[in-house]
Amino acid sequence: MAAALHNIALQAYYSYKGLFLWLNWTAYISNVFIAPVVFVVIVTLTGRFAGQSDSANAYIIGMAAYAIPAILSGGILQSFCYERTFGTLSLIYASRSNRWVTYWSKGLLHYPNGLLAAATSLLFGWLLLDLDFSRLNWPALVVLLLVISFSCLCLCLFVGNFSIALREWIIPVGITNGLLLITSGVVVPVDQLPGFLGEIGRVVPLTHGLSALREAFEGASLGDLVDDIVYELVVGLCYLLAGGFLFSLLEANAKRTGTYESAI
Repeated sequence: MAAALHNIALQAYYSYKGLFLWLNWTAYISNVFIAPVVFVVIVTLTGRFAGQSDSANAYIIGMAAYAIPAILSGGILQSFCYERTFGTLSLIYASRSNRWVTYWSKGLLHYPNGLLAAATSLLFGWLLLDLDFSRLNWPALVVLLLVISFSCLCLCLFVGNFSIALREWIIPVGITNGLLLITSGVVVPVDQLPGFLGEIGRVVPLTHGLSALREAFEGASLGDLVDDIVYELVVGLCYLLAGGFLFSLLEANAKRTGTYESAI
């Protein structure tokens, strides 16, 4: 057991250290701490200017939750892409390593970044924009941030496969973040979206977790939020399993076509 955990930790560390090119102080601080706060302020002040000052809390909470997939997608998708660009993907395919461990470990050390981005956004939402914490259920907040980060991590791992296939991570990141911003209720409530967008929102991470998070700020208990929490977890697990299966398909296709270096 200890050897297995050591192996997972090593794979996670080397993937994070070698493939996460934002791992320098300038890029890390700007992406994890500064950018989320800027987004919160922009969206909240825009909402207030549009005459919806009573919705400020909803905007702040929405953008704080959205900061999680925003930072996770950028970090994880570039790691998948650079695995191929730097030529190490062929070594993985030639090895006897457990593919699920390899796949999952790519996101492991990115998980705390999502929590940090969300916590920073909420803190500065309170300092700069008067986010109301007076009725917040703190245990529910902690649980929901953990759950949302997990489900968004699973989505990013799933989309990471497309970064391998396309040799590109910027476009998949833009599509993923844009889809979540539009469909998960960050700015526009899901029940006010056009039919097909509303349906998409119900099957992507963040939607149910964000709804529960807003209720937690109104004092809802964990018991009141259990349905949304379970739904968020199930959605994340579905993307995790689908992503692992797709990762295996990419490898099978690479071996079948003899293109270890390209994975397509």
